[in-house]
Amino acid sequence: MYVSPHMTGQSVDFDVQGLIAEEVRQWIIKNQNLLPYPIRLEADVNWVHLDTRDADNGKVYLFNP
Repeated sequence: MYVSPHMTGQSVDFDVQGLIAEEVRQWIIKNQNLLPYPIRLEADVNWVHLDTRDADNGKVYLFNP
């Protein structure tokens, strides 16, 4: 059974005032050296989804919904 990483405290959805979601994703990718551990970002959505579920494919992994 699939359990959302939101339910286990492994993810968050957010917006940044004044930026569109793609700008935020690109900023995170550009500055990934600042991250303490690998993350996943959901691509092609109008919000920023960040999680740590199965994030072992490099520092930042983009996935499609």
